[in-house]
Amino acid sequence: LLRYLRKMNVLNDEEKETVEGWMTSEGKAQCLIDTVMKKGERASSVMVDYLTEKPPELWPTLDNLVEKKLKFV
Repeated sequence: LLRYLRKMNVLNDEEKETVEGWMTSEGKAQCLIDTVMKKGERASSVMVDYLTEKPPELWPTLDNLVEKKLKFV
């Protein structure tokens, strides 16, 4: 996902490295969601489009991460 978002110019190298610097998967996910949401609708759409192309069994996990994040916004 990070490589894809970098390739699509959603993230720059510094932002990618910041996300990778988190120790836990949850921390990385939170950081990535925060970063992408701050960049606006286009960035969010690129990430959501990429994620919805993934296997349906991952969707509940992704929904939970997004729901938890949106509660704090």
